[in-house]
Amino acid sequence: SAREATANNTRGNDIVRENARAKEWSGFPDAAVAIGSNGSGDLLILMPAETGATLQDAVFRWDHETARVSKVADNFDELDKREECG
Repeated sequence: SAREATANNTRGNDIVRENARAKEWSGFPDAAVAIGSNGSGDLLILMPAETGATLQDAVFRWDHETARVSKVADNFDELDKREECG
């Protein structure tokens, strides 16, 4: 069942597991939180705010080949609009 699969982490997206994998990559920002993947190694990430107590509203892309972080949207609404156009 879906409930058993979720309990066993065999299906679905597990943010804790995905972030543990992301942190194994050389150059992945220590404080970043991975929220998505393009399937080729690059990740959508959230970065901490200046205070470090919260995350920024902006969504960033982490390039697994260069370890560069670039902003792709100011917030989820903008990211969603980009997807609708894409």
